[in-house]
Amino acid sequence: MAAVERFTAMAEKNGLKLFSRRTDSITSSQLLFRKLKPELKETEVIHIKSNKYEEWVERVKETILENKESEKAKNIWLIANDTSINGIIGLSNCLRLESGGHHIRCIFDYDNQLPKTIDFERSPYCELRKLDLTTNIYRNGNWGTLRHISLPKEQETIDTEHAYLNVVQRGDMSSLKWFDAHHKYFPDLPENERNEKEVLCQVYYSALNFKVIITSKVLFYLILFQI
Repeated sequence: MAAVERFTAMAEKNGLKLFSRRTDSITSSQLLFRKLKPELKETEVIHIKSNKYEEWVERVKETILENKESEKAKNIWLIANDTSINGIIGLSNCLRLESGGHHIRCIFDYDNQLPKTIDFERSPYCELRKLDLTTNIYRNGNWGTLRHISLPKEQETIDTEHAYLNVVQRGDMSSLKWFDAHHKYFPDLPENERNEKEVLCQVYYSALNFKVIITSKVLFYLILFQI
């Protein structure tokens, strides 16, 4: 452990900052550093509130446009702390794909425990500004982030007795594939929750109509046939 501390101290003397650390507490430790920038950009703070889009949507649009046309662009910090299901993470990911979106940063206070006044001269916001990370999530007293990672195709399939056909991409017939159906739970339903007119049937073949699949998912409901 002493070697890790010495390595960390040496790295920080050379302008690196430790922001993530993993260890198995026995033989292996992983340290993740970030090179600190000598000059920090000015900041613009916008609070993202669920179901109150009129308070921030237009401001976000105008700020990004002004920032893109400015000779000295600011980092735009989106802040959310009103609910644990706030969509700020998806919003930030989408905005970063737009022109000028590389200036977008976000702080998601999942538990609503951080100081309500956003002051980048004081902790913890001062440290966040220096690290300049894109996505910052505070939950259960710890900082972290979220990433969408695509699994290999062989990990996306399962063995199932009940399945239905549908398209992955709306309007794209080539994306037609099988999906696991919730009808597998039908045999386990208590008698008092079952519909007397419903019985689980095995479908051997059925007509394939593209428009019908898109609009009504008829193949899905054929599996649980009503008599």
